[in-house]
Amino acid sequence: MTKVYMSCLSSYNNGLLRGAWRDADELEAGKRHPGSGEEWAIHDYDGVPNMGEHPDIEFLIEVMRCIEGYEDGSFFHWFNHDSWNMSHLKGELEDHFREQYYGKYDSRKAFAEEYAIEVGWLSDPLTHTNPLLRYIDFDWYWKADLRHSFTYSNGHVWSIGDDSHSRHQNPRSKPRGGRTSCDSGPTRRIIRRITRHCAAVQ
Repeated sequence: MTKVYMSCLSSYNNGLLRGAWRDADELEAGKRHPGSGEEWAIHDYDGVPNMGEHPDIEFLIEVMRCIEGYEDGSFFHWFNHDSWNMSHLKGELEDHFREQYYGKYDSRKAFAEEYAIEVGWLSDPLTHTNPLLRYIDFDWYWKADLRHSFTYSNGHVWSIGDDSHSRHQNPRSKPRGGRTSCDSGPTRRIIRRITRHCAAVQ
């Protein structure tokens, strides 16, 4: 469960520590702190990224609900990566997360390989017999290309920024058109290298 420690500022300014841990239900019910003053400040977070001493309460509740709704930690890591620049998404936070989030992977290499398969550049390697597959360096593909449009954190992967889908289209989302990463320089070089190698071995 996510909680925040809400302190009474009037007591705090007079050298007294009066506060209480509150969960999302209590905050939504209007509960703040046990002090006599109306002013408050959040002095600690539990299970929630630090959002400062005076966050918007409605937005804080929205964040807490979303974190609790994704027990695998995916939302927490996504929000924590840029928590100070998310307030403009109030009311649309979960929709934005679901649009950007790709899933959890054992490694950056595993994501790069699955991404290439899902966008149709490769057949499934479990059934694909093309011997050229062994020459593709998916670690390099991540470092040279994908890392500029995706973030990998604790196994979770999401696209970067509002314009990321114009460069890397999420195969699990509705296509939006525009330029995809197969148009990028590093990817074109991969394709050219495989093509040249194929011609050399024939």
